[in-house]
Amino acid sequence: VSQEYSGSAGSARSARPPPLQAALSLLGEGGSLQSLLEELDGQARSSARAAIHVDCRRSELLESLLELLAEQPLKNGVVQSTVLEMLTSSKCAHLSVLFFSSREIDGGCREGPSVQLSTAMEAGVDDRLVVKDKLLEAMFESVPTAEISSIVDTYAHLSQALCRSWQMAALEKPIAAGENVCLLSAAGITIWGEYAYISDSSQHAIFQVSMVTEKASLFCGRCTPGFEDGHWDVAAFNCPSGLAVSESSSTLFVCDTGNNAVR
Repeated sequence: VSQEYSGSAGSARSARPPPLQAALSLLGEGGSLQSLLEELDGQARSSARAAIHVDCRRSELLESLLELLAEQPLKNGVVQSTVLEMLTSSKCAHLSVLFFSSREIDGGCREGPSVQLSTAMEAGVDDRLVVKDKLLEAMFESVPTAEISSIVDTYAHLSQALCRSWQMAALEKPIAAGENVCLLSAAGITIWGEYAYISDSSQHAIFQVSMVTEKASLFCGRCTPGFEDGHWDVAAFNCPSGLAVSESSSTLFVCDTGNNAVR
């Protein structure tokens, strides 16, 4: 205890007694050893609270960035190359982000990170390391919180644009009735006999899935948004969702969400 407070004693001498001296004075005033220990515990807790500063906003931003990189709620983290690819695609090569070298990874990351972003872009990174919250904080330690916020916004918009362009490319390929298909955004399901009928809001269509063979095929809809009644090869939907079937009338009801209608 004397070593802990020896540094502050000189600076506080003119204003008030050193913390240890003030605590020991409790004994001279009739205090007990228990009161001395409680006083020292209180001083230690106060010092710890003053020394620890947590930037909650920064922590939230880094966690959001990890979730974006993992494309799912954070569980297992991401590899270093994923972080590098994100910085490259977001045009953030000017930032002071550091990566862990192979030597630092071998040492359990007790040192580092020390590899500059420019070096990592030229030589690559070691993907044996799974980056989680604490390691990402170390990698972005020299990056201001405002810059991290900008990265999160930029990469979120980029990810959404890539997702939309991928869906548009998938919709441009026409799907013929009876052709095997891949569902993109299943939104509703109902059972009729041995078939399951599934609405796909991204492809604007209803698919029929055999529960015997598990084969999926287009049931109705043009796979492009529209609003038109008629035969299965004429009807058009816009983001269909909920489904229900009436066996007595052999009728399938569709919540045509984008058209604000029940079909």
